[in-house]
Amino acid sequence: MPDHHSVASRTISVLGVFVLLCQSTAGSAAGDPRVAARKKAREAAVQVAGIDRALSREMPDELKALPVFGEIIWTVKELPFISKGPHGGVSGAGMAVVDGKIYFMGGFIPEGDGTQETGHRTSRWAHRCDPATDQWTQLHDLPARREYTRAIAASGAVYVLGGFVQGRPGLPSAEVYRLDVARSPLQWQTISPLTVPRTHMAVGQAGHHLIVAGGNRYEFAEKGYSPKTIQGVTDVFDLTKPDQGWKQRAPIPGSPRGWTASAVVGEKLYVLGGVTWTEKARVRLQEALSYDPARDVWKRLADFPYQISGWEGETYVDRYIITIGGAGVRWNDLPFVYDTKADRWLRITSPLPPGALFNDPGVCIIGDTIYVAGGEGSGGSHFNHFLVGKIKPRPEAGRQ
Repeated sequence: MPDHHSVASRTISVLGVFVLLCQSTAGSAAGDPRVAARKKAREAAVQVAGIDRALSREMPDELKALPVFGEIIWTVKELPFISKGPHGGVSGAGMAVVDGKIYFMGGFIPEGDGTQETGHRTSRWAHRCDPATDQWTQLHDLPARREYTRAIAASGAVYVLGGFVQGRPGLPSAEVYRLDVARSPLQWQTISPLTVPRTHMAVGQAGHHLIVAGGNRYEFAEKGYSPKTIQGVTDVFDLTKPDQGWKQRAPIPGSPRGWTASAVVGEKLYVLGGVTWTEKARVRLQEALSYDPARDVWKRLADFPYQISGWEGETYVDRYIITIGGAGVRWNDLPFVYDTKADRWLRITSPLPPGALFNDPGVCIIGDTIYVAGGEGSGGSHFNHFLVGKIKPRPEAGRQ
C-alpha cells in the first residue's frame, strides 16, 4: 500500500508480520473465539510503538528546545461512516473547508466498502460535516475511487487531485474533480488533469493559482517507490485561465519528495519535511520550502529539527502552519508550528489522543478549532478517529 512506506523504519518488519497474520486468520477468526482473541492480542502488541513509544514520550533534545506555542484542548470523536480500527479506519483522504463546512473525500479504507470490486478498499465516498450541528451528510460519490489523494478549497469549490486506486496492479491518477458547493444539486465535474499522475502531494491555493508539488508516481515494477517514482514536479493551474489547464513550473529544488505537510500563507505555498528515495535508501527530510507562483520561485527556509514524513499542515491566523501526525524514527503524536513571519519552529504541548496513530490524516482549521480525521498507526492499523481541538496560543507566541 502507498501509505506503508511512510511509517517509522522500526515498524516495517512488524507490518509484514501483521499483514500475514491478518490474511491467515481472517477466515477462521469469525468462527473461533480463541483465534479471534489471539489475533486481537497480536494487534494490540504491534500498536505499542504508536502509543507507548510515541514521540511525546521519547522526545529528542532538539525538539524539547523549541519554544512553546501553546496547547490544544482535544475532544475525541469518530467518523460515523467509517468502520472502527484497527481493521477499519481510513487514511489518505482529501479534506478541505468551504463556507465553514468540512468536505472529506476518498481515502484508503482497509475494511472495504462492502462491494466485490477489485478496488473496494479505495473509497469513492464523499461526505460533508457541519461543525455547528456536528452532523455529517453523504454527498454524491466521486467519479472514481481515490486514496492518498489531496483536496483544495478555492472560489467556493472543492478540488480533489490525483490519488491512487487499488487493482491488479494499482494505478496512480492525474485526474482532478471539482465540486461547486453553491450549485444545486451538487455534482462532481472532471476538469483538466495534472501533468503527472501521483499521490501524496503538497497542495494549496495561492492567489488565483492552484498548486500541486511533488508526490509519488506509484509503479508496480518499482515495487511502488523508488528514485524513479518520487516526484519533484510543480503543477500550477490559473483559475483565471481554466482552459489552459495545468502547467509545469519550476520543480522542487534539491530532492524530489512526497508525504510532505503543506499549507498556504499569503501568496505562497509552504512545503515541509517529507520523504525521498535514493538508489540506496528511503530518506526522510527536515527541509522547509516556500513557493511563490507569481514569481515561479522556490525558497529554502528554516529546517525542522527532526526528519518526518506523512504529516499534514493547515494555516492558522494567516501566519502559522500547524502540522499534525506523521512518523520518523518515532511515530509522531505532537503538533508542531511553523511561524512564516519569523521563519522559526515551535511546538505544542498537547499530544494527540489516543496516541501516534495519525499518519496520512486529514487536517483542517476553522477559526480557533482544528479538525483531524482518520490516520494510520503502527503495524498497518487504521482508525476512524475524528479529533476536534481548541487551539490556545500563549500570549508570547507571536512576539518575535
